[in-house]
Amino acid sequence: KTQFVNSVFILIVVASTSLSYANPIVVQKFDSVDYLRYCKFSPDNAKVLAAGIKKHDGLLFVYDLNQKAILTYAGHVKYGSGINCMSFSSDGRMVLSGGNSYTALLWDANTGETLHEFKFGDELVPFFVESVCITNDNKYAVIAVKGFIHIFDLSNFNIVSKFEKSNVYNITSYNDSNKLVIGSVFGTSVVNLQGMIHFENPTLPGYLSTDNKYLYSV
Repeated sequence: KTQFVNSVFILIVVASTSLSYANPIVVQKFDSVDYLRYCKFSPDNAKVLAAGIKKHDGLLFVYDLNQKAILTYAGHVKYGSGINCMSFSSDGRMVLSGGNSYTALLWDANTGETLHEFKFGDELVPFFVESVCITNDNKYAVIAVKGFIHIFDLSNFNIVSKFEKSNVYNITSYNDSNKLVIGSVFGTSVVNLQGMIHFENPTLPGYLSTDNKYLYSV
């Protein structure tokens, strides 16, 4: 399964070895709430998380695959900002989202309750959150903002690590949760939670495959 976003629809597409990627089969189509900035599947592929813009700026919408709206998360609205990035925990119980202001929010994925606010800067000096993820063991929140990667312990929300990395567009928890794959405009890095580099390709931006076995570039 994969996901595509445009200003009108979310399309859910299934591809198999018998299908050409040039000819995907649309198995479900959602009318958007207005315009969509971003969408993401839950770990069990049973729900779609979508972020709206324009009159729905700052809202996260949760749909099941029958197009039923399950929840709306509205915590970013009070900051007057859209949502730039989001990530599910591996067990599907939490959602971490980053706004185009200075705040990342941790949500209960089942109720829409805000569990914690991570603030960076203030209203006078806003910074947009570049990328977020929750490590595979669900112990840490990883947030890229202001040229740094910030790592927080989700048991007490204390910061446990901070290291420099700018212009980040993607963070993925790698394998045993002790490593991160970070994609930026400067290339791809595999680092531990203290920022020590294990692998770096300075020329190719990359992503981690869902089975954690391969890095691929686009």
